[in-house]
Amino acid sequence: MKQLKAKITLLSFLSFGLLSTSLLAQYKDTHADYKKFYADSIETGSKLDRAWYHYTVEKMPDRNFILKIYNPELGQRTHFITYTDKSLTAKEGMAREWFDNGSRIYEGQYQDDSRAGRWQFFDYYTNKNTWSGSYENGWEVGDWVELDSTGRKKSLIHFTNDLTTANILFFDSSGIAIDSGDLKRKKPSEDALFAPDFDFVKTANKKGFVEAVRPGCEALTGDERRKCSDNKFLASVYGQISYPAKAIELGLEGTAFFDFVVNEKGNLTKIVVLRGVSKDITEECLKVIQALGPWVPGTKNDVPVKVSFKLPVKFKFE
Repeated sequence: MKQLKAKITLLSFLSFGLLSTSLLAQYKDTHADYKKFYADSIETGSKLDRAWYHYTVEKMPDRNFILKIYNPELGQRTHFITYTDKSLTAKEGMAREWFDNGSRIYEGQYQDDSRAGRWQFFDYYTNKNTWSGSYENGWEVGDWVELDSTGRKKSLIHFTNDLTTANILFFDSSGIAIDSGDLKRKKPSEDALFAPDFDFVKTANKKGFVEAVRPGCEALTGDERRKCSDNKFLASVYGQISYPAKAIELGLEGTAFFDFVVNEKGNLTKIVVLRGVSKDITEECLKVIQALGPWVPGTKNDVPVKVSFKLPVKFKFE
């Protein structure tokens, strides 16, 4: 019997990297009714190989395969990934993902199962480009540029050839460089939805900032403070969250992710469903998030400030 597990990871706005759905070969079920339902969504020239409640697998004329995943109740496509094989183990070619509101998350290409060539990442609220740059064998290379909502350059990271360091510049609203630094780097996860590594990018520009944390961790500093808060948060969530029965019945797996704000008083506000996987999973996560108690607010130069968090909750059969 399969074991069920909800894997939760807390990542703050200043450490913005999300876990994506594990696109494994479990997408093997099919049913005639689902094939009929998704018949109009097939790419020109492709043939529908199999279809289920929340996904389709198409065989393309070049013998590659396309996996499309949907939020079934919303009718919103969330994934478009191409593979070389029917078992969906080797990514090759176009890759795109979307938020529940239809905004793009990213657009890019895979080569030999690694990110390659130019990639673009987008904002949930505006659907505008936020980060863009190139990959080579799964590593960021050259210059990556971050833009604000008006298209102005916010930062630029130059990835060096030694794969251990990167250089970053921060710009003001007039385009003048106002800060810089050298950063340690690591190879990005193929499951990461956002690039480059926002943990080390944002850490470089945190002068005077102290993150909001769960009560009991406020006396700590640095990584210990953050680790304490994450552990307390995860313990609270794990103690309450359940795998919805309908999701189990239909074999629904995936990562739901949410945006919320801890305000100046430590209250949790402005919960936004970025991508919910399904109605039941969304409702289960919202129930748990809304039940969380107060936080110790973040500060900037000792003044309480609002802090935005991203919460991925990974539902997976194990």
